[in-house]
Amino acid sequence: MSKRPCPCGSGSAYASCCERYIRGKQRPETAEKLMRSRYTAYVTGAVDYLVATRHPSFRSPSEAADITAFMMSVTTWDNLEILIAESGEKTDAQGLVAFNVFFHQGSRAESFYECSRFSKVDGQWMYEAGEIG
Repeated sequence: MSKRPCPCGSGSAYASCCERYIRGKQRPETAEKLMRSRYTAYVTGAVDYLVATRHPSFRSPSEAADITAFMMSVTTWDNLEILIAESGEKTDAQGLVAFNVFFHQGSRAESFYECSRFSKVDGQWMYEAGEIG
């Protein structure tokens, strides 16, 4: 088992953190864990996971192509910083996660802030949408 740190910044090893979600071995128990695993999916190029964890009501026909284009525009993912996780626990039906993402496009350091909405579909946390600020 790999001991390399998980890109999500949890402090855990990738193999015991987000990898289990991305590979479909487990489902994230909270909205924050889904957020962290989705960030890791961007870092690792797991487009199928990103599409599968997008709420069906918010998924576009070009979802995979849009994600791929976005991934290709971002050269290096540097860091995820969770600011607020509101609700989104095991027993909740909805949750919010606000975060900052830091990355490089070429030699330029970039970042963005997003407040994301999550809800459960058949007991599984799904990303709905987010407001970028």
